[in-house]
Amino acid sequence: MKDEIANQIICATCSKSLRNAIDKIAFKVADFDLLILAYKHAPDYDKRLELLRLIQDNAEDSAVREQAEKCIRYEKDQLSRFVEDEEDCIFEVKIKEKPTDYEESYLAKTYRGALNKVKFFCEEGEFKATENLRFSITKRRVADEKNAKDFSEDWRGSADFKADGILLDVWHNDVQNLCFYLYGFVCGHICMDCEKEPFPHIAPSLPHFLKNEDLVCYDKNGAKEYLVTYGTYGEGKLTDDTDDCAYCIDLDKEIFDCRIKTKEAFYEKLLFGLHTHIEYPRLEVVSVGDLPADKKEAYERLLQLYKLYGSE
Repeated sequence: MKDEIANQIICATCSKSLRNAIDKIAFKVADFDLLILAYKHAPDYDKRLELLRLIQDNAEDSAVREQAEKCIRYEKDQLSRFVEDEEDCIFEVKIKEKPTDYEESYLAKTYRGALNKVKFFCEEGEFKATENLRFSITKRRVADEKNAKDFSEDWRGSADFKADGILLDVWHNDVQNLCFYLYGFVCGHICMDCEKEPFPHIAPSLPHFLKNEDLVCYDKNGAKEYLVTYGTYGEGKLTDDTDDCAYCIDLDKEIFDCRIKTKEAFYEKLLFGLHTHIEYPRLEVVSVGDLPADKKEAYERLLQLYKLYGSE
């Protein structure tokens, strides 16, 4: 794929820290890996389609072009099925102006009506939709079953949005298995856990840009979450293609609540109890000076505990 097209995809899907690592060693991301980045890490639904179309039109490998076309069709079918009216179905809207706010909930008969609920919520509160505003719409089946054999899960689909009604992701129960679109069969597993076919279940091959105990952050529903990496990351080496996530420790207030007096407690309560896995393309390396005051205290406490109990 031409460098300028590849750069568009990388800039739209990778953190600045990862982009710098790619530039530093002039690492060339393969077309198939660009497809994974576009599909899994595009910032929103429309951008995902835009990047997939670039791959469909410009990838050198015909198999990659075909995969991109199928992913586009899959995403468009998801949205089409979700927004249409279905018998005995309603739409449930859940809104948060800020991540820590109380969640408001409303019901609507149609998808358009659900979007209007969000619009009226913003107007009534006399605030403009901020960058932190998030809302979701869930389509549910509403029916009174007459016997046990008629009972079924009422979830039909859902969609996540950010401020100004920007669609992030959408799913529908009838088209939720990507394997069928890509390979012509339903794998029988949760799609992202499927091991029978390589896409989208493998990690893209990318250069390492993290070291053990790096301070990192990522965006979570419009708010920054701060963490510390744990593990050995060889500079200049490639990420493990069986895992696209870094092992990270949350800078959480629980660091102060845990009673850590032994190495066993350190590993069990902190390194295991507070760990999480975040995809490499989402992680931005930051400095101590970037941390809010409470996170800085948690970071310093974690380093103290690591010094006491983390050494082999």
